[in-house]
Amino acid sequence: MSAQHEVSDTLEIGSTLKPLTAVLALRALSSNGLSVDTPVCTVLGDSDVKLRSYLGSITFRDVLSHRSGLNADAFVDMGTDGSELQRYVNYVAHNVPILASPGELFSYSTLAYNVLGRAIEVLTGRRFTTLLRDMGFAVGLRESPLPLSALPSGAHALCTPAHFLRTMGTILDDPARIHPELVDPMIRLQQPNPTGAAAWALGAAIYPSGSLVVGHDGATLARFSVFRYDVRRRTGVFGSFAIDAPRQRIKEAIGQVLDVASGASIPDGPSTELGRLPLVGTYENWQYRRTLWWDDTQGTLFCESQPLRDLAVLAGRPSPFASPARLVRDDLLVTRNPVGEDMPLNVVVLGDGRKGLHDGRFMPRVDNTIRGSAAD
Repeated sequence: MSAQHEVSDTLEIGSTLKPLTAVLALRALSSNGLSVDTPVCTVLGDSDVKLRSYLGSITFRDVLSHRSGLNADAFVDMGTDGSELQRYVNYVAHNVPILASPGELFSYSTLAYNVLGRAIEVLTGRRFTTLLRDMGFAVGLRESPLPLSALPSGAHALCTPAHFLRTMGTILDDPARIHPELVDPMIRLQQPNPTGAAAWALGAAIYPSGSLVVGHDGATLARFSVFRYDVRRRTGVFGSFAIDAPRQRIKEAIGQVLDVASGASIPDGPSTELGRLPLVGTYENWQYRRTLWWDDTQGTLFCESQPLRDLAVLAGRPSPFASPARLVRDDLLVTRNPVGEDMPLNVVVLGDGRKGLHDGRFMPRVDNTIRGSAAD
């Protein structure tokens, strides 16, 4: 917990709700006689050719383990009349490009979890927010320049840390509350994370430890939250902090409580010539852009970051943030985030030869020439 809050305080929990969203999805699939390998389009795409084509062969397993190939985020206002998730899914199907083929790579996608939220509604016949309220969660961010309907499904949930831990702990301690044959993949490796920080199960990350620790991080405009749960020891931690708090130190402190590695180790390495020209260029997904450029006067590679579209509005339209980047391998560079912490960026090449950067979310390359430096 933050020093400013008690376990009884109601707080914004952001994407730490994704493990619970996964639980709702697993329950809905089980009650309808479906498996995690069911294509999502069989639930959502029957009456919409464009949507069916967009979803293609994406399965619920792909969505739950962040390997759907769908874009990272899309913040759009769809109203609050009960049909907002349906309109959202139709909007992204017609407007937001797909990043990769299903199953090709891990790429964290809140957009895909919005699609999952709509699938849960169809399978249960109930609104997603109603399902959350039934589980004791309030709905409604206290700070946001956009309406709730523009935010990711479930990301506007509020609860006390005690309630969150009790809810998730009860579920993970008693697999029968979901379905015996489905809970195991929820806490078992489904997909490696190319950033090296954690592997992924269904709806939760798996953290390196001597036991079996699952969890998730979350962020809103005001709060940064961390959830970790040791399944074997039945011990959990939920922390909520100011959004600008030093995240690495927070994770290190929580790691000491649960004996969990705090993140990927970042190797030392050269900072100048290694592979700089092949990497120079612009990379972007629907809501974020990174530009790598070389400054001859300083002899330094820079990484410039900028939110796009509605995410830029959500963030208050900040100026681009540039930080020196050092290449430690030809497939890994390290830059700094706005709070001054090291941030690894993996270089990923897809099966069709397209290159991209990966910070947990895949950003394909979109431009080959930046600031006068030629790329390959």
